[in-house]
Amino acid sequence: MIDQNWIRQNVEQLTDKLEAHGPRLPGRDTLRRLLQDSLSRLDMVSQDDYDRLLEIHQRTRQKVEALSQRVEALEARLNASDAASESVPASGERESE
Repeated sequence: MIDQNWIRQNVEQLTDKLEAHGPRLPGRDTLRRLLQDSLSRLDMVSQDDYDRLLEIHQRTRQKVEALSQRVEALEARLNASDAASESVPASGERESE
């Protein structure tokens, strides 16, 4: 979660930039509180946390793909084994001549 200092710093930067384009904003404190309240309600994560979660997701996806390939290979072997056992006549049966 983003800490309050980050929110406070960004709100200050925004209001300072707005103020640089004109005289002191009427309601500047109200705007600051509104921005701060709005940003603090957002469910945000830091870039570091996002990058870590992205790495975890990528590793998990690779593992899932590897497991999927293994399952497909095992199913192919099982199907080949079933097909081979069906083509061999059972003992006691005679092939027609």
